[in-house]
Amino acid sequence: MKTAIIALLTVVVLILAYRYLFNPQLLLGSYGGLTVCPDQWSYIDGLCRPLYETSCVAFKPETITSKSQACNLARTCGTGWPGKCP
Repeated sequence: MKTAIIALLTVVVLILAYRYLFNPQLLLGSYGGLTVCPDQWSYIDGLCRPLYETSCVAFKPETITSKSQACNLARTCGTGWPGKCP
């Protein structure tokens, strides 16, 4: 029983180390208190929609899975995203 507890704790520590040390940009389905949509976009009916003329289309913010993906999307659309773009 003691060995199983130690093994379980080791797995938990490794998962946390991976999450926070090796891949800190992973969002794990949350926004972490950051803005839901890029600058000059508005969250309406579950979608981020641009407030300016652009070729970019509305999207569901929960489909963005990493900070780098969010930043690339924002920059491609000619804007930034607070908390996701350095």
